[in-house]
Amino acid sequence: MAGLFYGKKRIFIYAAVVILLFCGSAIFFLNLEKSGGESCFQTLYLTDRESHDGAVRCTASQEGFAFFLPSGYSQSQQIFFEEASFMEWNGEIYHSGDTVSLEEGMQGQACFYSEEGAETESGNLSVYRAGELPSLHITMNKSDVEYIKEEKGNEAEARYVLCTAKGELTEQGKIAGIKTRGNSTWYSPKKSYSIKLDEAEDWLGTGQETEDEWILLANYLDGSYIRNYLGQLLGKAAEIPYSPDMEFVNLYLNEEYQGLYLLSENVKEKDGRRNDPEQTIMELDYPGRVSEADEWIVLENNQPLVIHSPRNVSEKQKEEIREKWMGILKELEETPEQDDIWRKLDLDSFAAMYIMEEVIQDTDIGGASRYFYFKTEDGEEKLYAVPLWDLDQALGNDWQETENLFVSSRNLSTNNLCRWYTQL
Repeated sequence: MAGLFYGKKRIFIYAAVVILLFCGSAIFFLNLEKSGGESCFQTLYLTDRESHDGAVRCTASQEGFAFFLPSGYSQSQQIFFEEASFMEWNGEIYHSGDTVSLEEGMQGQACFYSEEGAETESGNLSVYRAGELPSLHITMNKSDVEYIKEEKGNEAEARYVLCTAKGELTEQGKIAGIKTRGNSTWYSPKKSYSIKLDEAEDWLGTGQETEDEWILLANYLDGSYIRNYLGQLLGKAAEIPYSPDMEFVNLYLNEEYQGLYLLSENVKEKDGRRNDPEQTIMELDYPGRVSEADEWIVLENNQPLVIHSPRNVSEKQKEEIREKWMGILKELEETPEQDDIWRKLDLDSFAAMYIMEEVIQDTDIGGASRYFYFKTEDGEEKLYAVPLWDLDQALGNDWQETENLFVSSRNLSTNNLCRWYTQL
């Protein structure tokens, strides 16, 4: 064990970098996002395409109206509005379809008029640019937007346009299903989403693999927006298998800016492993979070273990998984000093994850969003602990003072994972 820890000492270097970035980071987008969120009375939008795919709708703020332009959006745009006949802005008159030249920082009083010349609405109209990042534009029926936000699990079809930071169109197509996701974060006003594409695509442009399931993380509870991203950088530096690739994007839903999101591979689908018949993928979760649609078993501490793969697992398979899990726990408690346990647990993955847990100090450790898988190699089956996930409460966001090691400070009588780490 000591040799492996020494071999992975570079992890601590990455940890130091994370702490410095975290403390000195100026990546705060809260003011930008809090100014949006509600459609203004006027249906006012911009586009530089013949099709309105990738258009940008104005949003309402306490100060008035605002356009949040994607990076790479050209300054010359056609402006459209449906309720009014024309608009006066900064002394210029614009009719629907006219070309307007926009620059970041522009602002001024905008007045909207009916065909008869009566003023129907007015307010300050400002122009912002939403950072040098790719933009994802999702369009769907307005009723479907309301439907998927009503209840977790509600799903609807949509279409998408994905553009680079320079504004170049890279992908467009059909979304077979989009739905909101999350547990405690599901109740946040800024939703996260799960997306199932009609066809697998390389949304992140890695050139290595295509996926048909993607996740848009809102990071609503993380004011810095970087904890999940830095966690995955650490995971990759520690060579933790199946650490998902992810990148920041600006999200537009029905042409309206939704804010900064983290576009991520689905941790359960990484490298197609859910379809690997040699792997059993599981997730520790909190009681009460599992749904009837999930396949799960209950451990001796009344904690659910959700089985993501194989699909449609039988009751016999569930019992076999539970017996294997409980067998490992029993052997750990009865013979904690013996090296035989490493015939059942993968040393590298558990050691790397232990270091990561001490570095990031995620308060969900052992309680939720902890993934494992059984895999058979050379006729020997082992349990692997991978990867890091759901880190918006980590890296000091929900700080809890501990006198000793973070892992051993948890409730070891009910927390299986922390008890395992402590005994190992």
